[in-house]
Amino acid sequence: MQSSFAYCFPKYNFRFTYDCSGVLISSSDSSQQINPGELEVWLIQFLEETVAFGPRLPPTRQERLNQQICEITAQTMIVLAILGWILPVMPGTPFFLAAWALGWRPPESKHIRSAE
Repeated sequence: MQSSFAYCFPKYNFRFTYDCSGVLISSSDSSQQINPGELEVWLIQFLEETVAFGPRLPPTRQERLNQQICEITAQTMIVLAILGWILPVMPGTPFFLAAWALGWRPPESKHIRSAE
């Protein structure tokens, strides 16, 4: 917000109040006054065009259920893939590929270090 204000109104200073409950707009030249109409237009454009970022919302009940079903299905596919590789009658690779498509990934190896 400060950088956008400084870009649009370079002659004025913009800073938040001590408790961040408001802003203070000032000018070094006391004869200059900011036009309230221009300030209103800038504020409306800033609020409409700015994308807000914040903490991620918790998953809904339906999203949690979908994730649990996907995890259970992927684990079942891994079990069937292992059985398919052991038993000569049943193919294992299609079940492994289905589990991979559902989001299953092997656990990270202890020997591989992540970039710090």
